[in-house]
Amino acid sequence: DREGLSGRAFNVILEDKGYQTKVSKNWQPTYKGKSYAVVLDTGKKHSSGVPIQQVKWKEGIMKFLFKV
Repeated sequence: DREGLSGRAFNVILEDKGYQTKVSKNWQPTYKGKSYAVVLDTGKKHSSGVPIQQVKWKEGIMKFLFKV
């Protein structure tokens, strides 16, 4: 659950808190975020032939993003 946020808004929060950064138009977990992220191969490829990967965030990241 992303607290009702869109994917775009969630990505901005992850970036603002230092858990991810954009590298060549793709999100990548930072050193701080690596233990909360899993990078998965989607099974698709860019037109260049490079595999498309997707970052999935573990539920544990939520307590660091939305401290009450």
